[in-house]
Amino acid sequence: MVKKKQEIFNLQSEMRKKDDLQREMVICVIDFLIKSIEEKEAELACPVCYETAVAPIFIMCQQMHLVCSSCQPRVTSCPECREPYQRPPRRHRYAERDAAELENMREELAKLTNH
Repeated sequence: MVKKKQEIFNLQSEMRKKDDLQREMVICVIDFLIKSIEEKEAELACPVCYETAVAPIFIMCQQMHLVCSSCQPRVTSCPECREPYQRPPRRHRYAERDAAELENMREELAKLTNH
């Protein structure tokens, strides 16, 4: 009987270690997602309104600085490099891809944090 209790204790101890390790891994993933989301939001910040741009996102200067769709009609030169815009406006497909990735990261974070 003592041997059986020891086996049960050992199994419980191993399970606690696995639970602790899984908890630590989830915390690390959450921290990584939060940091990645913050970085993507900074990369996708419109230099005019400072909001995170969503599709359609436009590129209008040679330096590939982005402008959100709300601000694009109101500006004639790049707010970052002051280069005059060429017309017609062109879509910034890479930024739009990044915006989609950002949304996916937000969804994954919500799943992990149950929000």
